[in-house]
Amino acid sequence: MGSPSIFERFPEELRHLALSYCDSSTIHHLCLTSKAVYNVCINSLFHTIDLSTHNSGEWRRHKTYSNFHVPPDYGKALHTLQDMRLVERQANLMLLLERHLENLDNPKPSIALKTRCLRWTCTEPEESPREIRNYGLGQPWDTFSCFTKLIEIDIGFMAGTKEIVTPPSHLFSTTTSISLSGVTSHRVVSSILTSISAANLKHLRLNNLQLFADEPHILQNLAPTQIALYRRDRPGPIQGYLHDLTGHCTSLRSFHYLSTAEYFDGSYTSNPHTRARWTLQVTDENSRYAELASFIDSVKPTLREFYFEHGPDIDYFGTAFSQRFHGSFTRQTLTVPLPMDRFFDTHVLPILTAGPWPKLQTMTVKGIGHWKPVDAWSADATPAEVAWLHAKTRAFREKVLGIWEAVGEGCAVLVGDEAGRPFYRLWDDRGVNGRGTDGYDRV
Repeated sequence: MGSPSIFERFPEELRHLALSYCDSSTIHHLCLTSKAVYNVCINSLFHTIDLSTHNSGEWRRHKTYSNFHVPPDYGKALHTLQDMRLVERQANLMLLLERHLENLDNPKPSIALKTRCLRWTCTEPEESPREIRNYGLGQPWDTFSCFTKLIEIDIGFMAGTKEIVTPPSHLFSTTTSISLSGVTSHRVVSSILTSISAANLKHLRLNNLQLFADEPHILQNLAPTQIALYRRDRPGPIQGYLHDLTGHCTSLRSFHYLSTAEYFDGSYTSNPHTRARWTLQVTDENSRYAELASFIDSVKPTLREFYFEHGPDIDYFGTAFSQRFHGSFTRQTLTVPLPMDRFFDTHVLPILTAGPWPKLQTMTVKGIGHWKPVDAWSADATPAEVAWLHAKTRAFREKVLGIWEAVGEGCAVLVGDEAGRPFYRLWDDRGVNGRGTDGYDRV
């Protein structure tokens, strides 16, 4: 038997880098040339499995407001033909892995063991046959369990419903790069974030990750402290899990946190009464931003890239729903900050401006100075509105300078007053019940 070729002697990651310049069809044909080439190239062919649409970058129509376009990872983005085809391809992969595992005479290891990067969108287009939907038979958990050597995962939960079959208690324990988007259950997030080695985690991206409320039969088996820490009795942005990771992510290089934010003060509505849930939401948001700040502070020594963006839902960008609340800005003084600014300025901003950031190379912060629906530039602007305009621009400038001074020279900094995209808000969606199940009762 001849000695291995130079290409065969390359480290696996170097071979993958070389083959990354070839498309999958070219690699497939290379695999057919000889057994030796097959053994080398097959790993690269399955190195990255991308069955996702949530990070495609192509904005779509809103399911309710047809004149609005939203990112593909938005909770109410309209499904397209691409989603239909994606579900079919996912079903084919599930069947392939199932047959491979059932073939006991096959001495070769599962092709899933060759995969290092998995990108997957859990979606359920209304037109999809029920038997191939992601949550119909619990098949994604069987499929995900096959990938035991993953390094990177990017999962988007875009189905809008909770899983029918309970996921295993541990998923993706070998991963060092995690990106999670969309709306899912506590059980799914827990199975991922509690099974990894936090000390080995290098990249973490939480893209407006929101969680359904647990059902009563689950809550009755949980301690009150657990329910409070993770806010398991109410739907909304992820909470509690960063608390568990704080102080343990000693190798984290990049952290991205994108999130929905509270734009309107619930103390002011179209009627003189405060929204019933407003006090509870204020408590939740203060806890969430405080938890986020503590986590950021704990990873400063190793962080090379930091990205933060929070912003309102599409309802706050000119829909009829938002008009009912615009009157609140005339009844309260202009100097009262937006709730989202209050939470950020109180908890996160002091951490960003404190420093030091010894290894930071890039920092992006967006949505920390959203404008109120007040035209302070018009000729009819009142003296109070003009004064507010000057005060607001001055305050934003002070934030920017504080961040720049903290990170020091050599770090690329981008700070934006408004978010560059809308964020879906589960707890304000009146078309769902907050638990990811059928029904329309509000939680």
